Parts: sequence; structure tokens; C-alpha cells
Amino acid sequence: MRPDQAEFLLRFLLPQLQSEPAITKKIMCAIPPHKGDYRPDLRCKSALELASHIAVSEIWFMYDVIHRRFGET
Repeated sequence: MRPDQAEFLLRFLLPQLQSEPAITKKIMCAIPPHKGDYRPDLRCKSALELASHIAVSEIWFMYDVIHRRFGET
């Protein structure tokens, strides 16, 4: 990747990455405390399990990108 391409990606993606934590927090705060165990089906994760999955996935993704491990199995 050329420096000008990297700069373009940085300018394009950085604002999106910076807004993700606020969006995730908004989603997590929208779950009513007394409804955290809600599941549309017994096979589904609960609302709190899904919120936790979203937060952890975001952390894993950023960690893997920073450490250049993204895509490894």
C-alpha cells in the first residue's frame, strides 16, 4: 500500500472507528435492566449476552488489527 492510499484509508475509516464506542454504549444502555434476560427464542442469546458479544467483538477486532492478527485462525 502506498502512503497516499494509507492516508486516504486513515482519513476515511478513523472517524467511523472513533464513533463506534459511543454507538456501542448507546445500544448497551438501551437494554432495560429488567429485560436483560429476554430471548426471542430459547436457542437465542439473551439481550445482555448479545450486548456483551457486541462489546467483546469490538475489542477483539481492534486488538487483532493493531497486532496484525486479523484473519488468522
